[in-house]
Amino acid sequence: MSRIGILTFHRSLNYGAVMQCYSLQQRLEREFPNDSVEIVDYCVPRVQNKYSTRALTYIFSSLPELRRVGAATVAKATVKNTLTVLHSPDFLKKRRRMRAAFDRVLEHMQLSAEHIYTDDCAAASRWLQGRYDALVVGSDCVWEINNYPFPNLYFLHDVTGVKKLSYAACAQGVLYDSLSEKQRAFMREAWRGFDYLGVRDLATEKLLHAVDGELGVHQNCDPTVFLEVDALPVDMEVLRDKFAAAGVDFSRPTVCLMANPAIGKLCRAALGDAFQIVAVYEQNPYADCFVCDLTPFEWARCFSLFDLTVTNRFHGTLLSMKNGVPPITYDCSTSADYSYGGMTKIRCLYEQLGLVSEHYRVAKRGFTAEDAQELRAAAATVRTADCAEKLTERLQTLAASYDSFAAALRDALGRTEA
Repeated sequence: MSRIGILTFHRSLNYGAVMQCYSLQQRLEREFPNDSVEIVDYCVPRVQNKYSTRALTYIFSSLPELRRVGAATVAKATVKNTLTVLHSPDFLKKRRRMRAAFDRVLEHMQLSAEHIYTDDCAAASRWLQGRYDALVVGSDCVWEINNYPFPNLYFLHDVTGVKKLSYAACAQGVLYDSLSEKQRAFMREAWRGFDYLGVRDLATEKLLHAVDGELGVHQNCDPTVFLEVDALPVDMEVLRDKFAAAGVDFSRPTVCLMANPAIGKLCRAALGDAFQIVAVYEQNPYADCFVCDLTPFEWARCFSLFDLTVTNRFHGTLLSMKNGVPPITYDCSTSADYSYGGMTKIRCLYEQLGLVSEHYRVAKRGFTAEDAQELRAAAATVRTADCAEKLTERLQTLAASYDSFAAALRDALGRTEA
């Protein structure tokens, strides 16, 4: 029996991060039934503090970034967090309810017996040494260093004696020109130590090749593409009742809103007269209702209750598709300093699916009446009878990008069976 560890984000208060982790673990457990597959219970305090349910910890969660981003940026974030707590008296209460909902899902995931909670990469590497035969880094933005301390464990730079693979890894917002030569050298050395490099998007592939043109890089789909949503342990009647208790009237057409206030305002102007607007994950002032205490499993299935999704979220887009509900996605990450030529992870996903013109939009700071009219027309266009079937077919085709990783993992473990 081999020991396979998955190193990713599993304790974030982020629905997509949890579900991609769960999906990958489920897939590996099915394909490697005689091996031990577990999630490495590793967290970085600098990031986890941003999800804190304690007022002071949350308010001052940006302080560790002072040296990197400067006093002005940290002060702005601290003021913003303070106003959030003061102006929304129920903010922390709702966050505690969300934390409890997320923790219930962790009971369905196989975590390592020991937990490591540190910003110290060297200490984390020593802790990880010798625990696994193969380590799988990813999916999600594991190589993003704008928020995470650098260096960090996700590069596996100092972990030896183990097969290293990445699956659908992403380095969102990290541009080659922004890296110091020391950072480039660290990444180059780390990535050369991997037995398989799988990335989720074109921008990350370009970054790896810019760091080292000799690296062999594969593109993989996000694990939620092959998530079996119908098999999730969710009572759909109970879920429907939860939404009804929050004020959702299912006799009316409904749109799921997972987006910022600017997109919420656009959604209200475009669809508010025809749809009931229901916000999930984060409150939106332009929504009719808000449901804050969904478990990640419930969130992954709740899209099936709606007629349409309007979002700026990558996983919100994917899980809406998985439930056969058409999304319209506004990409907020297309600025020149954030992506390679506008090829963000969301844009790349829609390019791979061949659905850019129907479902993809670039977000703006200020939307106009013409933008509202365009959203209204797009909503009518995507809500066609064959939309669910088309989405399913495109996702099934994309899911085949997992196969090269599975073959590499079998080879790394010395297996010959398919």
